[in-house]
Amino acid sequence: MNRLRALAFAFLPFFPVAASAQLDAPSPTTLFGARSLALSPDGKKLAFCYFGDIWTVNADGGRAEPITNNVEMDDNPIWSPDGKWIAFSSTRNGNADI
Repeated sequence: MNRLRALAFAFLPFFPVAASAQLDAPSPTTLFGARSLALSPDGKKLAFCYFGDIWTVNADGGRAEPITNNVEMDDNPIWSPDGKWIAFSSTRNGNADI
């Protein structure tokens, strides 16, 4: 758990303020809602879960963009080896599936 917190704080500068239709994008003041950080294979992007949706942001900063937007829980993003796809678990069908 301490390792995850240390990793989250290491990425603190990469969470800028942005707007979403339902939820503000992660910012340093709302970082505690972010979890499941996943760095892309080329190190250029970061995928993460923020209040049940998957978001991405450039590793060097910028605006965070939502990848999913639904009422069910999306979590645990992981990049494909080529960095073109992101797999994640979701409870859209009642239990956590990929």
